[in-house]
Amino acid sequence: MTLIPSRALLVVFCTLLVLSSRAAIVPKAHGSQSAELAAINVLQTIRDRLLVAHDVAQTKWGTEKAILDPQREADILDEMTRRGEALHLDAVPLRRLFAAQIQAGKQIQAADFETWQSEHRSAFEAPRPLSDLRQTIDRLNENLLRGLAVAQVPPATWKSLARKYVAGPGISDAVRNTAVAPLVSPPVRTFTSHAD
Repeated sequence: MTLIPSRALLVVFCTLLVLSSRAAIVPKAHGSQSAELAAINVLQTIRDRLLVAHDVAQTKWGTEKAILDPQREADILDEMTRRGEALHLDAVPLRRLFAAQIQAGKQIQAADFETWQSEHRSAFEAPRPLSDLRQTIDRLNENLLRGLAVAQVPPATWKSLARKYVAGPGISDAVRNTAVAPLVSPPVRTFTSHAD
C-alpha cells in the first residue's frame, strides 16, 4: 500500500524534471534564432547603405564634389562611436565597422565614376540632393547600431549569411568583403561591452 504513493511521487518528479529540462533548452534555441535574425537585419542594412552609394555617385558626378569627403567621414565615425556608447557597443570594433562601410561605399562610387567616364556620360538630370541622401545614410547608420546591439553571432555565421544578404547592383565580392570584414574576421574585441 505504501509503495504506490512513492511510485506516483517518483513519476511526478521525473515528469517535472523532463519538463524543466525542455524549458531550459527552448529559450536558448529561441535566443540563437533571434540573434541570427538580428544578424540578417544588420546585413540587409549594410546592403541598403551600399546601394545608396550609387545615388551619392550620381549626385556628385559632373560636379566639383569629390568621392572623398574626409570631414564627413570623421563626423560619421565620431557620431556613431558616441551613439554606440549609449547602447554599450565597444568603440574599437564599432569604428572599424563603420570605417569599412565608408570604404565600401567609396568603392562603389569609384566604380560608377569609372563606368561613366568610359561612357563619356554627362551629369545626371535632377539627382537626389546630397542632403537628402545623407539623411538616408544617417537613418541606416542608426539602424545598424541598434542591430549590432542584439546581433551577437560568431564570425562564421556572419560569413555564411553575408553572401546571401549583402548583394545587389554594384556590390561585387570585393565590395562585400570590405563591408563585412570586421564581422567575419576574428575580432580583437566584441561589439558589445558590459556597463560597469
